Amino acid sequence: MLLAQATPPKSDDKQAPGAHLQIEDFGDSIIARLNDVFAKAVQNLRKPNKIEFIPTFEAYPTLGIDASMIRVKEASNPKFGDYQFEMVMQISRRLLSEQSVKEPPPVVAKKIVAALEQIELVEKYQLVNAYINVYISRKHLGKRIAEISRKGFSLPKIAKKHVIVDYSSPNIAKQMHVGHLRSTIIGEAIARLLECFGFTQSKVKFDNDPQFKSEAYQCVVALQNFEPDTVKAWKMIYFATIYKRLGITDLVERGESFYQSRMQSLVQELEQHQLLVEDKGRKLFFPHECNIPMTVVKSDGGYTYDTSDLATLKQRLSEERADWILYVVDSGQSEHLENVFATGKQLKWFDAAQKRVEHVQFGLVLGEDRKKFKTRSGENVKLTQLLDEGVRRAEEKLRTKGKEGEFTPQEFREVAESVAYGCIRYADMAQSRTSDYVFSFDRMLDDRGNTAVYLLYAYARIRSIARNAQVTREAINSFINGLPSDDGVLLDHPREVQLAKQILKFSDVLLSVLKSLQLNKICDYVYELATVFHDFYGECYVVSKLPTEGENGQQAATTKVNLNRLVLCEVTADIMQRCFNVLGIRALERM
Repeated sequence: MLLAQATPPKSDDKQAPGAHLQIEDFGDSIIARLNDVFAKAVQNLRKPNKIEFIPTFEAYPTLGIDASMIRVKEASNPKFGDYQFEMVMQISRRLLSEQSVKEPPPVVAKKIVAALEQIELVEKYQLVNAYINVYISRKHLGKRIAEISRKGFSLPKIAKKHVIVDYSSPNIAKQMHVGHLRSTIIGEAIARLLECFGFTQSKVKFDNDPQFKSEAYQCVVALQNFEPDTVKAWKMIYFATIYKRLGITDLVERGESFYQSRMQSLVQELEQHQLLVEDKGRKLFFPHECNIPMTVVKSDGGYTYDTSDLATLKQRLSEERADWILYVVDSGQSEHLENVFATGKQLKWFDAAQKRVEHVQFGLVLGEDRKKFKTRSGENVKLTQLLDEGVRRAEEKLRTKGKEGEFTPQEFREVAESVAYGCIRYADMAQSRTSDYVFSFDRMLDDRGNTAVYLLYAYARIRSIARNAQVTREAINSFINGLPSDDGVLLDHPREVQLAKQILKFSDVLLSVLKSLQLNKICDYVYELATVFHDFYGECYVVSKLPTEGENGQQAATTKVNLNRLVLCEVTADIMQRCFNVLGIRALERM
């Protein structure tokens, strides 16, 4: 079992998704800022010293609608602006059903618009029947692009508490196989996402202990003789090699032996309080509202997965004082984990209003026949075999495109590995986490559509623009720093504006994923960003070659660079790289 430890916020499982995330600063989040503006507008409607007193809005506190529930969403169509507030009809209906106050939606919407704060972010608010459309200021977009180029993206600041991510969990007695793939990939990406929001990491890397490696080396003979302890050490090194290939480091390894004494203490505690029921030699605990009891002690006196999982939960809550625990485990374990969590609540190990314990479930990896991914002989596909096959196919793909001659042999191998591992990761995370997905190398390595290969090529091409124009990052920074303090990057063309808007969605996308833990939203975003960029690049010249007359009347060419547009290119690549970092994909400057 591998644990990535970090530090996020408090939770209540009765709250709306993401309500446990306490935003202390909006950063570059447009939606969080607009939510705040609309929440204040609704609150101001109840204050007679702000605008004309409206008695009906005194009822708001009893309608179950408070500031934390106010939601602005991205507009589904550009003709409705950039963002929309759609809660007006809901508010109007609640006023009628719960307070018998008939306040037509257009009237409610008009009063809210009158109370909205005018901020630089917003060009205008537009009232259309019961909907309030929000248009983002072009000047604000240009200023934010310049600031992002200068200092980087500013994600919302969230109140930090302690979180533990439980994922991967290979069996020390067996080789890692494809069944471990999703938990490992998804769990690592979630840990990276938490780190992206500033949750300080507290991890122990078991494969980097010099004493451990030294002892393992000295025990080669014992390994050849299959001595149990030495074989176990070899397995640990084997797992570390797999994790290194997947770019996963700094993990805490917790085997069942760590919890052995804690399991004994747990059983003693439950027996002392007479909470166990004996049945045919077994000792059972019956959590409330659960169909299946927890088998704490088997008839032969041994412990079960129930025992170890309960001891694990208690240790994390009481000893490590976790506020948020995420179990990245397949959907087949849902009922078991529900029982574990229910037992923890019943024994008062945690209060759901203060602590958050949740199952981050995922579907199966299927073969082309839509059955569990197996070898032809029906065995589980070993993870090493899967990774090796991915590298082989990536090398073949690159050779077909004539890329081998552009790199040294070592560089070519590294590029192939980055492509292969990136494709395997991306194909997994591009799917809805809760759905099964069909594993196909052919689709993964396709350079068209929403694939890692397409995005890695797109990223490399974008990075090559400044390089080929011989414009350094220092020159771009000098251009940005030379802009007047109240000005930003010029956005004169509709495609420039469209790209800037897509870039500025980054913060809200990551915040949304932090709430839902649906990583496919990041994949969708970065693919759309690449698509919008290609539309921009097709219509907006960044680098132009102007014909001039050289010496002796010979024709020559002068390179003209539009630095405003080049800034958009570099910021686009920066955002793509940050998305890759969260997904655990190594970005390549050349492909």
